[in-house]
Amino acid sequence: MVERFSERHGYRDEAQDITVREDAPDSLRYAILLISQDVGMTPTTMRRVISRVLLVPPDRNNWSDYPNIWEEVTSLIGECQWYKVYDIAEALHTELSKGFSNNADMFADKLNEFFTERGIGWQLRDGKIIYRGSEVVVRDDAPIPPVPQRESSNFLSPAAPFSKI
Repeated sequence: MVERFSERHGYRDEAQDITVREDAPDSLRYAILLISQDVGMTPTTMRRVISRVLLVPPDRNNWSDYPNIWEEVTSLIGECQWYKVYDIAEALHTELSKGFSNNADMFADKLNEFFTERGIGWQLRDGKIIYRGSEVVVRDDAPIPPVPQRESSNFLSPAAPFSKI
């Protein structure tokens, strides 16, 4: 992968406020493919991974990487549900980690940089997309997760709020 001017000299966009959580903008869909390509993945491999995630057969009439298969993967990722885009990103990372883990690490770094610069409230860590930010956006119809309990006996427990220490 070619090191860009901004990378060599330490220029970065500032982290944007999180404005995207339950969506996958077109720019993200395309960035996932470009980042995969930049770290050495071919359109044929991308198609195999994406087809597996979406459970769709590859177009057998497409046999050349450019432009045919590239256009196919662009269409597949462009037309799927927003949450499937994140499934695809995880699957591409997993595929990259089967080779040189450095490629998977570069993929994760570049994708996380994109998330931060574009205000997308997710991050790729240890091959999994997890939320990013100080607050988790909770839908009105989603259950609120329970607060974890401390195991130390030095803290008051909710079951015995006035017990002596």
